[in-house]
Amino acid sequence: KWRGENLLAPDALVRVGMDLLNLYKGANVPLFPLPNSKPLTWSPPSLPFFKVNIAVCSSLDPFYCGVSFVMCDFIGHCVLAYADKVRMEQGFKAQLSTFVLALQVSLEPGINEVQFESSHGLAVSTCGLAQMDSGYCGNLVLEINRLASLFCICKFTSIPPRCNVLALELATYACNISSSETWLGTIPPFLINLV
Repeated sequence: KWRGENLLAPDALVRVGMDLLNLYKGANVPLFPLPNSKPLTWSPPSLPFFKVNIAVCSSLDPFYCGVSFVMCDFIGHCVLAYADKVRMEQGFKAQLSTFVLALQVSLEPGINEVQFESSHGLAVSTCGLAQMDSGYCGNLVLEINRLASLFCICKFTSIPPRCNVLALELATYACNISSSETWLGTIPPFLINLV
Protein backbone atom coordinates (compact mmCIF):
# COMPACT_ATOMS: atom_id res chain seq x y z
CA LYS A 1 0.00 0.00 0.00
CA TRP A 2 2.86 2.44 0.74
CA ARG A 3 4.22 2.21 -2.82
CA GLY A 4 0.77 2.72 -4.29
CA GLU A 5 0.23 6.02 -2.46
CA ASN A 6 3.75 7.46 -2.68
CA LEU A 7 6.28 7.86 -5.44
CA LEU A 8 9.20 6.63 -3.33
CA ALA A 9 9.68 3.35 -1.48
CA PRO A 10 10.32 3.76 2.29
CA ASP A 11 14.08 3.09 2.00
CA ALA A 12 14.40 5.62 -0.83
CA LEU A 13 12.37 8.15 1.18
CA VAL A 14 14.76 7.78 4.13
CA ARG A 15 17.74 8.17 1.78
CA VAL A 16 16.24 11.35 0.27
CA GLY A 17 15.50 12.70 3.74
CA MET A 18 19.09 12.11 4.86
CA ASP A 19 20.43 13.72 1.67
CA LEU A 20 18.26 16.79 2.25
CA LEU A 21 19.31 17.00 5.90
CA ASN A 22 22.98 16.87 4.91
CA LEU A 23 22.41 19.55 2.26
CA TYR A 24 20.67 21.74 4.82
CA LYS A 25 23.54 21.33 7.28
CA GLY A 26 26.00 22.26 4.52
CA ALA A 27 24.11 25.37 3.40
CA ASN A 28 25.88 27.52 6.04
CA VAL A 29 23.04 30.00 6.26
CA PRO A 30 22.75 31.42 9.79
CA LEU A 31 19.21 31.21 11.10
CA PHE A 32 19.68 34.27 13.29
CA PRO A 33 21.74 37.40 12.63
CA LEU A 34 25.15 37.41 14.23
CA PRO A 35 25.52 39.87 17.12
CA ASN A 36 27.07 43.22 16.21
CA SER A 37 26.83 42.45 12.51
CA LYS A 38 25.94 45.15 10.02
CA PRO A 39 22.50 44.83 8.43
CA LEU A 40 22.76 43.12 5.09
CA THR A 41 21.06 44.41 2.00
CA TRP A 42 21.10 43.50 -1.67
CA SER A 43 24.10 44.73 -3.62
CA PRO A 44 24.77 44.76 -7.37
CA PRO A 45 27.22 42.22 -8.80
CA SER A 46 30.76 43.13 -9.74
CA LEU A 47 31.56 43.92 -13.37
CA PRO A 48 30.95 41.99 -15.73
CA PHE A 49 28.52 39.77 -13.78
CA PHE A 50 24.75 39.79 -13.94
CA LYS A 51 22.89 38.87 -10.77
CA VAL A 52 19.65 36.90 -10.76
CA ASN A 53 17.66 36.78 -7.54
CA ILE A 54 15.15 33.93 -7.33
CA ALA A 55 12.18 33.41 -5.00
CA VAL A 56 9.22 31.09 -4.51
CA CYS A 57 6.24 31.94 -2.31
CA SER A 58 3.45 29.60 -1.28
CA SER A 59 -0.06 30.90 -1.79
CA LEU A 60 -3.37 30.43 0.00
CA ASP A 61 -4.24 27.96 -2.74
CA PRO A 62 -2.37 24.78 -1.71
CA PHE A 63 -1.97 23.70 -5.35
CA TYR A 64 -0.14 26.82 -6.59
CA CYS A 65 2.80 29.01 -5.65
CA GLY A 66 4.25 32.26 -6.90
CA VAL A 67 7.70 32.18 -8.52
CA SER A 68 9.88 35.07 -9.58
CA PHE A 69 13.33 36.13 -10.58
CA VAL A 70 14.91 39.54 -11.05
CA MET A 71 18.03 40.03 -13.18
CA CYS A 72 20.23 43.10 -12.59
CA ASP A 73 23.44 44.33 -14.16
CA PHE A 74 26.61 45.51 -12.37
CA ILE A 75 25.17 49.03 -11.97
CA GLY A 76 22.13 47.59 -10.21
CA HIS A 77 19.67 48.33 -13.02
CA CYS A 78 16.94 45.77 -13.54
CA VAL A 79 17.40 44.03 -16.88
CA LEU A 80 14.45 41.67 -16.49
CA ALA A 81 11.84 40.77 -13.90
CA TYR A 82 9.59 37.74 -14.21
CA ALA A 83 6.64 36.48 -12.16
CA ASP A 84 4.34 33.52 -12.58
CA LYS A 85 1.84 31.44 -10.66
CA VAL A 86 2.69 27.76 -11.12
CA ARG A 87 1.30 24.45 -9.97
CA MET A 88 3.16 23.51 -6.83
CA GLU A 89 4.25 19.92 -6.43
CA GLN A 90 6.54 20.72 -3.49
CA GLY A 91 8.36 23.90 -2.46
CA PHE A 92 11.86 22.52 -2.95
CA LYS A 93 11.02 21.25 -6.43
CA ALA A 94 9.38 24.60 -7.29
CA GLN A 95 12.58 26.37 -6.25
CA LEU A 96 14.73 24.12 -8.46
CA SER A 97 12.29 24.53 -11.38
CA THR A 98 12.59 28.31 -11.00
CA PHE A 99 16.39 28.01 -11.15
CA VAL A 100 16.03 26.08 -14.44
CA LEU A 101 13.74 28.76 -15.89
CA ALA A 102 16.02 31.60 -14.76
CA LEU A 103 19.06 29.83 -16.24
CA GLN A 104 17.25 29.36 -19.56
CA VAL A 105 16.25 33.03 -19.73
CA SER A 106 19.77 34.14 -18.78
CA LEU A 107 21.28 32.37 -21.78
CA GLU A 108 21.15 35.53 -23.87
CA PRO A 109 24.00 36.79 -26.03
CA GLY A 110 26.33 38.96 -23.98
CA ILE A 111 25.54 37.30 -20.65
CA ASN A 112 28.57 35.14 -19.94
CA GLU A 113 29.05 35.56 -16.20
CA VAL A 114 26.07 35.23 -13.90
CA GLN A 115 25.44 34.86 -10.20
CA PHE A 116 22.19 33.31 -8.99
CA GLU A 117 21.00 34.15 -5.48
CA SER A 118 18.21 32.68 -3.41
CA SER A 119 17.27 32.69 0.25
CA HIS A 120 16.46 28.97 -0.07
CA GLY A 121 19.82 27.61 1.11
CA LEU A 122 18.92 23.99 0.47
CA ALA A 123 18.08 24.64 -3.19
CA VAL A 124 21.29 26.65 -3.63
CA SER A 125 23.37 23.81 -2.12
CA THR A 126 21.61 21.32 -4.37
CA CYS A 127 22.48 23.34 -7.49
CA GLY A 128 26.15 22.60 -6.82
CA LEU A 129 25.72 18.82 -6.69
CA ALA A 130 27.14 16.70 -9.48
CA GLN A 131 24.17 14.34 -9.22
CA MET A 132 21.17 13.52 -7.08
CA ASP A 133 18.79 10.58 -6.74
CA SER A 134 16.93 10.59 -10.07
CA GLY A 135 13.66 9.79 -8.29
CA TYR A 136 13.74 13.05 -6.37
CA CYS A 137 14.50 16.17 -8.43
CA GLY A 138 17.55 14.49 -9.96
CA ASN A 139 16.55 15.49 -13.49
CA LEU A 140 16.19 19.12 -12.40
CA VAL A 141 19.69 19.06 -10.85
CA LEU A 142 21.13 17.58 -14.05
CA GLU A 143 19.41 20.31 -16.11
CA ILE A 144 20.67 23.04 -13.75
CA ASN A 145 24.23 21.73 -14.12
CA ARG A 146 23.89 21.43 -17.90
CA LEU A 147 22.62 25.00 -18.25
CA ALA A 148 25.19 26.39 -15.78
CA SER A 149 27.99 24.81 -17.85
CA LEU A 150 26.95 26.98 -20.84
CA PHE A 151 28.15 30.14 -19.06
CA CYS A 152 31.81 31.17 -18.74
CA ILE A 153 31.19 31.57 -14.99
CA CYS A 154 28.04 30.62 -13.11
CA LYS A 155 27.74 30.94 -9.32
CA PHE A 156 24.96 29.95 -6.93
CA THR A 157 24.79 31.84 -3.64
CA SER A 158 22.56 31.51 -0.61
CA ILE A 159 21.55 34.85 0.91
CA PRO A 160 19.40 35.95 3.85
CA PRO A 161 15.78 36.82 2.97
CA ARG A 162 16.43 40.52 3.74
CA CYS A 163 18.85 40.54 0.78
CA ASN A 164 16.23 39.03 -1.51
CA VAL A 165 13.29 41.34 -0.75
CA LEU A 166 12.53 42.36 -4.34
CA ALA A 167 12.30 38.77 -5.63
CA LEU A 168 10.34 37.66 -2.56
CA GLU A 169 7.79 40.48 -2.94
CA LEU A 170 7.48 39.71 -6.64
CA ALA A 171 6.86 36.02 -5.86
CA THR A 172 4.19 37.07 -3.35
CA TYR A 173 2.58 39.18 -6.07
CA ALA A 174 2.74 36.21 -8.45
CA CYS A 175 0.48 34.18 -6.14
CA ASN A 176 -2.43 36.34 -7.31
CA ILE A 177 -1.90 36.55 -11.07
CA SER A 178 -3.51 34.39 -13.74
CA SER A 179 -0.64 34.30 -16.26
CA SER A 180 3.07 35.07 -16.30
CA GLU A 181 4.24 38.68 -16.36
CA THR A 182 7.59 40.03 -17.57
CA TRP A 183 9.14 43.48 -17.22
CA LEU A 184 12.09 44.41 -19.45
CA GLY A 185 14.53 47.11 -18.41
CA THR A 186 12.59 48.09 -15.30
CA ILE A 187 11.32 46.64 -12.08
CA PRO A 188 7.56 46.36 -11.66
CA PRO A 189 6.20 49.82 -10.75
CA PHE A 190 4.53 48.57 -7.56
CA LEU A 191 7.97 47.52 -6.21
CA ILE A 192 9.80 50.81 -6.83
CA ASN A 193 9.62 51.74 -3.14
CA LEU A 194 11.77 48.67 -2.29
CA VAL A 195 14.81 49.89 -4.24
